[in-house]
Amino acid sequence: MLTSKNNGDQIKIRISGHAGAGPHGYDLVCAAVSALTQSLEINAEQAEAFDKAGLSEIDMPFCLTNLVLYKSYLRSMQVLADQYPDNIAIGDIAEEWE
Repeated sequence: MLTSKNNGDQIKIRISGHAGAGPHGYDLVCAAVSALTQSLEINAEQAEAFDKAGLSEIDMPFCLTNLVLYKSYLRSMQVLADQYPDNIAIGDIAEEWE
């Protein structure tokens, strides 16, 4: 599940539960989501990333660079979700982030 929030101040993304499309070590969906997420973490300006047992969170300040990266990331994730609807869901930000 991918949830995100862009409030004009901060951009927040949470990714969880994207494994299970194949055997451990051969899960193409997990590999694709992980690669896209790591690329966002590496390229975003002043991003803070938190990874723990199947859950990744990225917090980054709102700026033009991060906005472009965020929109590109969401578009790429939507393409994956369209191809693998049983393995990827994109939803609204959880209320606990409010």
